[in-house]
Amino acid sequence: MLVLLTIGCRDAAAPGCDAGLAAGTYTLAAVSGRGPTVGRFTLTSDGQATRRVQYGTPRDPGLEYVATGSFALVRPNTIAFALHESGGPAGHVWHVRGVWRGEEFSIRHPDPADGRDVIETYRRLAQ
Repeated sequence: MLVLLTIGCRDAAAPGCDAGLAAGTYTLAAVSGRGPTVGRFTLTSDGQATRRVQYGTPRDPGLEYVATGSFALVRPNTIAFALHESGGPAGHVWHVRGVWRGEEFSIRHPDPADGRDVIETYRRLAQ
């Protein structure tokens, strides 16, 4: 059973809190650390998010990992996600925040293997 969490704006009147501003498809533009080699986020105007990533090499990207859930623009420059990986533990929700820059965003999280920071930057595809 998939549980989706809704993350609301701290201040609904603050600029940038409308999820519709972020709706679109984003592709992995840069990664720092041992992050994915291929990636894509799809964000919808009703606050739903899907993250698809692959680890490996550009020539052999490996298996695709899919996580679904929700997102919100919590402040004008912060995006927050609550994601559940398909096939992962049912009760586990990955909460990750990032920096929102309008046409791109970056998320930072620890590498599960060594704890070092991984920074993934996603850029919106042209509509």
